Amino acid sequence: MWGVRPTVFLNEWPTQDQELAVATILHDRSLCPGCHFPKSEVWVDPSDARYDYLAEEVKCLACGPLESERTGSKTEKGLHYYPVRRPLSGKQRTPAVSGRDDDRRGLEVGLGDDL
Repeated sequence: MWGVRPTVFLNEWPTQDQELAVATILHDRSLCPGCHFPKSEVWVDPSDARYDYLAEEVKCLACGPLESERTGSKTEKGLHYYPVRRPLSGKQRTPAVSGRDDDRRGLEVGLGDDL
């Protein structure tokens, strides 16, 4: 763990530091290594998805010249792509109370005309 021997981690690190280190590792493992969104959100069946994900392109003014220098290219690029989460369009989720269709319909219509 971070290049620290287990005996140092267990015997020399304060308890709070140990707990923070373990929490950080568990958090990091809960994220997709590619997009860094929570696995529980993006590693699901598409029919269970709550969001649409799009790739957005940005140009970094500092990375462009660095990239040109590294590659010897005269064309500055500096383009980066990152995921953007958007609410799922056209698909509304209705919470199921008991799993019966009439219960879900009741939730959709339940507020009625009283508003």
